[in-house]
Amino acid sequence: MLTFCFCIDRDSGKHILSIAIYYCGDGLLGDIKALSPVIAAVILVAVAVAVSLSAAFWTGRLTLGFMHAEELRVVGHCWASDFSFIELKLKNSGADSVRVDEVWVGSEPVEAVFVSGTNPLEPGDVAVLRVSYGFVEGETYKFFFVTARGNRFFYMATAES
Repeated sequence: MLTFCFCIDRDSGKHILSIAIYYCGDGLLGDIKALSPVIAAVILVAVAVAVSLSAAFWTGRLTLGFMHAEELRVVGHCWASDFSFIELKLKNSGADSVRVDEVWVGSEPVEAVFVSGTNPLEPGDVAVLRVSYGFVEGETYKFFFVTARGNRFFYMATAES
């Protein structure tokens, strides 16, 4: 509650009119007390932690939904005695199945046939892929395996007996 007082100063012998405004009462919001600064700081920190955790979980789920664990490795190879083909032992070491759609030697697509195992390779599966090409003894060749998802996996081998 606000109180207005009109006062005349008579002690000095002069008649001076002054206006004083006094604030009286429990406060603008009634009987509500303020929070202590310590409690306010604790609440602020708790809210900040909750918001940051929810943002981290949201972004984690957002990115994990787009990530695929497709991984193909060559764990061994064997050359034909006349170097007309190479048999590559492939292993799916990822979490998703892998379908090999294309095989390239250097910059050329080549014919490849699975002689054991299946295509697609399930996680943990091993298959043998025969790649026919005019290989030359002593040369080093780069093999590229292109999957159905468009991922490229690389392997390099030198034609040696």
